[in-house]
Amino acid sequence: MTMLLVTFGLPATFPPGLVSEKGQQLVNACFKGCSLDAITQAATYLGLAPEWRVLPHMGPLIYGLSLNDGGYVMPFLVRFAE
Repeated sequence: MTMLLVTFGLPATFPPGLVSEKGQQLVNACFKGCSLDAITQAATYLGLAPEWRVLPHMGPLIYGLSLNDGGYVMPFLVRFAE
């Protein structure tokens, strides 16, 4: 099963201005239809240490993505389609 990006964003509790430059680079590199593996590879390339977590309470195919930029963690919500 290949999961493809539908939406990529921040939770309401995390202000966009707190996203690091590397985090913003990742957001800019992601596009609708991008695969989970491609996002993981791009984050790793940028040195962001990605960590995925399934969020079944939020709906089907919704994941939490934590990006660790040198100890600074940014939370993202990512919705995929099959």
